[in-house]
Amino acid sequence: MKTSKQLKEERAAVESRMTELHELAKKEARSFNAEESKKWDDDQNALKALDAEILRAEQAEELERRNAGKGPKSPLIIDGEKKKEQPSLLLMLRASAFKEKLDGPEADLVAEHVAELRASGLAPRDGYIGVPSKMVRMEKRDMTVTGGTSGSEGGVMVPTEVGETIPFLTPQLVTAQLGATVLSDLVGNLDLPRGTNNVTATWEGETTDADESNPTMDKVSLAPIRLTTFIDVSERLLHQTGQSVEAYVRNLLSNAVAQKIDADAINGSGSGNVPTGILNASSVGSVEMGTNGGVPTWAKIVELEGKVDTASAMMGNLHYLSTPGMRSLLKTRSKDSGSGRFINEGNEVNGYPILGTSLVPSNLTKGTGSGLHAILFGNWADLLIGQWGGMELFVDPYTQKGKGLVRIYVSSYNDIKLRNPLSFAAIKDGALA
Repeated sequence: MKTSKQLKEERAAVESRMTELHELAKKEARSFNAEESKKWDDDQNALKALDAEILRAEQAEELERRNAGKGPKSPLIIDGEKKKEQPSLLLMLRASAFKEKLDGPEADLVAEHVAELRASGLAPRDGYIGVPSKMVRMEKRDMTVTGGTSGSEGGVMVPTEVGETIPFLTPQLVTAQLGATVLSDLVGNLDLPRGTNNVTATWEGETTDADESNPTMDKVSLAPIRLTTFIDVSERLLHQTGQSVEAYVRNLLSNAVAQKIDADAINGSGSGNVPTGILNASSVGSVEMGTNGGVPTWAKIVELEGKVDTASAMMGNLHYLSTPGMRSLLKTRSKDSGSGRFINEGNEVNGYPILGTSLVPSNLTKGTGSGLHAILFGNWADLLIGQWGGMELFVDPYTQKGKGLVRIYVSSYNDIKLRNPLSFAAIKDGALA
């Protein structure tokens, strides 16, 4: 079995190929040709497969360390390498809260974040500590050492021996699995030119003047939008940096940002600072079940594909996405009265994978219908997620000082856009009964 380091080196090589392909097309101010599109899609699939292999390899390596009794002081693994001392997020937070000097792997991690910021044309801010974007995402939750008899706070994790922390059940994150295009390490705003009509040829007589055909262009613009929240952590917890606490804090930080990006990529309102998600984007294909909604039929599900196909967008990472409830229903929903076949067989619909997550809305209304579910289909490579730099953490030891709590703010900069809304179609009024 390959090590996680070897797998990550393979992943870096794939990303390098994709970057070269993108830069060539950008330099020549053109779209991918058919061969380049196939290479891009193949590399996208390779990245997804490598991500899964890397996760398995890291889990296996962590298990080997535990069995050998040589676990690091923190479960954080950087680049799949086994180090004598692994950086600890809690030590970094404690140093910021109590004005302690960072050294060792924690100082190296902050330096990596500073380098990441500068690569994106940004500068570190006084009073903030930073971590690279590969390390943390964020969720709001108070954590204390002694509180939490229900098991939802930090007290359940302070050793005497503490086993693996039972994670909070969170919705399945799907945009990466679906093949969304992540644009990382962006510098400044990003404009992507987009053609809005095609050149049209006409048949003419032998000496008749040719008719002019004028292609038109617009652009897809991405600009950094701040995504932020905070958690309260007890001072005592910051002094107790056991592996269970460290892993739990990192998972809290990781899941919330990813969850918010996924949720708004699917159903962002587009108002204020919230990006516009697929379900609220103009020009996305629409299929309706009825005046008050209705239970999806085979014909309506296939009609979603027809909308995308009519727009000449049946390419790239084609998947269905709905709620867990709707995905389950479609496993019992017959295609017709005689075939004995079901709409969802083996988590595939009409030959395309279908994923389910509770981040897809199940509380939509139409007419007198309520509790309606959304179903989406499209080329998810046309969902663009922009990222600027890593994550910034600001530790405020004063606001909650009287309660023995330290407030930790986290912010990152992201944007979500559709490269082409016609690459998607949606049902917004699917009923379960």
